[in-house]
Amino acid sequence: MGASIYWTKPEVNYITNAGTSVYEALVKAFGPLPRTLTEDDLPVLRGMAATWGSGDNPYETLANVISEFGAIEVGATF
Repeated sequence: MGASIYWTKPEVNYITNAGTSVYEALVKAFGPLPRTLTEDDLPVLRGMAATWGSGDNPYETLANVISEFGAIEVGATF
């Protein structure tokens, strides 16, 4: 099963390097997707970002988008 993670603000955007493992981690951290994430979720996303290895960090991407735009809906397509 492959997953693509997206957020919807200001339009639908996909995280290019996020797959099934990122989807599973987001579900464990926040519950079923789609889900609205807000600035209240930034500490968890920043903690998840700290565990990411090298390369583009999908959790940091989501945290940065929330910091810039406020609440966003995060979901996945399969």
